[in-house]
Amino acid sequence: SPDVIWQTIFPPHGENWQLVHPPEKQPYIFWLVRLSCYCELKGRSADYQNEIHRLIWSGQVDHWPNYVKEYFNRIDGLDYDEAIKFIQENPGEVDAVWQENSVIQSQTGHGGVPLMLYNDEPFFGQDRVFQFIGRLMQNGLTKRKEPRAPFTTQPKTWPAGW
Repeated sequence: SPDVIWQTIFPPHGENWQLVHPPEKQPYIFWLVRLSCYCELKGRSADYQNEIHRLIWSGQVDHWPNYVKEYFNRIDGLDYDEAIKFIQENPGEVDAVWQENSVIQSQTGHGGVPLMLYNDEPFFGQDRVFQFIGRLMQNGLTKRKEPRAPFTTQPKTWPAGW
């Protein structure tokens, strides 16, 4: 809480269902996407997803926006204030990452999230993550002997064969 995208899920009678408010009234999504693009430029996209998605969706904190800076700064080698400064000074470079990802997503024919693409094969939705990992395993992915920090415990479930 709050939702990443400001929308009205239960609008008053007679209005559009699931009305998404216009971009100029979106307080979070553009901020989060640009931080993600910055991390992609720095080669830390997966680390960003691990920290910020866990923050948003885990329910461990009240009002997750208050904690973005703290969780962002957990990413080894990155600093939130430097990221914001870079984004403000280089909006074209950051938004080019966003546009490139949008083109790739469009080419997959899917808009679901999460969306993974491997060898032109899309895997969309949380129920496809194990399928995606399975395909990576078929192509040589191996399991680490020890989890990489901050993941010091095994997940509740592993894909078949692990």
